[in-house]
Amino acid sequence: MIEFTQSFLWELLIVTEIIFWLLIGLFLLFRYVLGWKQFTKWMIPIFILTIVIDIYLGWVDYKMTGEFSIFQFIIIIFVVYALTSGLSDFRRLDAYIQRKVAKWKGQPEPEQSAKLPAKYGREHARHERNGWFMHIAMFVLAQVAFFLLFGLREGVALSQFIDPDFYRSWWGDASLGAYRDITLNQLVQVWFVVLVVDGIISLSYTFSPRKEKKTT
Repeated sequence: MIEFTQSFLWELLIVTEIIFWLLIGLFLLFRYVLGWKQFTKWMIPIFILTIVIDIYLGWVDYKMTGEFSIFQFIIIIFVVYALTSGLSDFRRLDAYIQRKVAKWKGQPEPEQSAKLPAKYGREHARHERNGWFMHIAMFVLAQVAFFLLFGLREGVALSQFIDPDFYRSWWGDASLGAYRDITLNQLVQVWFVVLVVDGIISLSYTFSPRKEKKTT
């Protein structure tokens, strides 16, 4: 089974993603166009299953090659997005389709089933902070997963993670990073930069909240 999966990794990933987006389309169709709201609850486990399949494909690739690869990097992007920003984006899409279908049917604009993130003021700033905190949590959990799956580079001790010189060496040379695979060390470097930039942008709304544009 593992050998078969490894032979068709990209094909299985593409099929899984197609199924994922088809499910989103069917979810919105059944829920708002056809009004089968109870039926759509049974689709949620299938959404979760597609994420589990992505993780399994990444694990198979590493198990068969013993190295970190672009394929696994893409899997990580998909999974992290699905568990963080993807949830918020889906809520916005859900609300948009709900309004459009109600307008198409000549019905009054419905109340949202879930509270959408605020776009302005302190509520928006808090939403941005919480999103960044979630990003930090995902980054830390990913390091734990990398440690369990790939292991630390020979000679690296856990105590070095509190040593600033260790990070300076890692930044100067990816081969001196925490993990055995250089590509994985480079990925963590890029992810850390993205995390810092995300933090700067997210916290900027705390000190300078976005103001709603006045319409004339």
